Amino acid sequence: MVMVFYHLFLHYGFSNWFSRILKQKSHVTRILWWISLLSLITGAVACVHWLGTFSHSHIGGVHGKLGFVMIILSIGHIVKRISFFKNKKRTVPSSVGGAIR
Repeated sequence: MVMVFYHLFLHYGFSNWFSRILKQKSHVTRILWWISLLSLITGAVACVHWLGTFSHSHIGGVHGKLGFVMIILSIGHIVKRISFFKNKKRTVPSSVGGAIR
């Protein structure tokens, strides 16, 4: 989840993420947002339940299934955009770090 929030921060900064994500054209991006939000909420509820009773609950099962769906959609999200990274030119200034001989 930390990487998700960092990724959103890189795109949107400190602006209102909820409204900006809801305006996205990509359905996958919006679905990823809602699933990650639900996964975060169900994970917190399942953790509180487990800490209180030391037993697993159905909400933990829901959290796990949401996590699997999120992983699958995240992989699709990355695969769809991988060409962006492949087409970038890799330019490294020669003055960075000095020359290694």
